[in-house]
Amino acid sequence: MCGSIPEGVAADVDAAVAAARRAFDDGWGLTTLEERRKAIQRLAEALEARSGELAQVLSMEMGMPITFAGMIQAGLPVSNLKAHVDLIDEVVWEEECGNSLVVREPAGVVAAITPWNYPLHQIICKVAPAWRPAAPSCSSRPRWRRSRLRARRGGRRGRSAAGGVQPRDGRGSGRR
Repeated sequence: MCGSIPEGVAADVDAAVAAARRAFDDGWGLTTLEERRKAIQRLAEALEARSGELAQVLSMEMGMPITFAGMIQAGLPVSNLKAHVDLIDEVVWEEECGNSLVVREPAGVVAAITPWNYPLHQIICKVAPAWRPAAPSCSSRPRWRRSRLRARRGGRRGRSAAGGVQPRDGRGSGRR
């Protein structure tokens, strides 16, 4: 065993959603496109700076050779974040569709359940799009363990909004 984290319960999920909602209401929902771009870029830079450490932890956790863990488990999340920095410019904020006007704006909190097999990458695939135009606060229920602690530190160094990402652990109600 390479580490342990207590399993979350329903109250943990409620607390995560409430914290994400507070972050949204306290200003994260009003951030500009450029502020979001910078937040995603800072997170990419923070994770990239810790990619060696993340590769080691993810290699232990996943049982994957360190070289592959570095390329896949630690490298893909950084690449994905960098891609989202570029994709921000492609968002169509307002468009007419027949007699309607479609407006894209922050709407609230996103709750995301992620699988265990690409722990950090799956979190990033949920968080990065949520930080773009849709719902910039994300409550995630990851299926990973020790690497979450390392990534959380990287996220803090990347200076995400307070409460902007609220990871919780657990198996889900359908599993024993």
